[in-house]
Amino acid sequence: MHADWYRDDSRFYGRLFVALTLATLIGSVVTSLLVAVDFASRGAAAKALVVGLPLLTGLFTTLIGQFHVQDLWKLREIGRIDAMMLREKVRAVPTAASDVEMRTALLPYEQEKYELERRQALAFFEYLATKEDAARPAGGEAESR
Repeated sequence: MHADWYRDDSRFYGRLFVALTLATLIGSVVTSLLVAVDFASRGAAAKALVVGLPLLTGLFTTLIGQFHVQDLWKLREIGRIDAMMLREKVRAVPTAASDVEMRTALLPYEQEKYELERRQALAFFEYLATKEDAARPAGGEAESR
């Protein structure tokens, strides 16, 4: 069902963001503690752990930043809420006597559904364009007239 997919996808982004953020925080604290007690001097495995933890926390931080997990979660959640509101409007439509009458009654909601999908797509691609523009160096060539 469409609503289940939206809900599940929103939960995935939320859990991913929380998990990566917590793993980064915990990994950073544990690394600091291990370095403070000179844990790396206890052998090769201990040294690998002291070196590996910062690498993992760096990877998690990069994943959060590069894939914009929180921003995509927010966008997905807004879409999910809009879709649920539309679903409730459709559920409130009284049952028509014939299939043709029912299709006619639901037509405005079908158009609203397409508008919702269009808004979500536009928001997603506008977000990506904004991030690409922010990554470009300042200055550049002046516009010629």
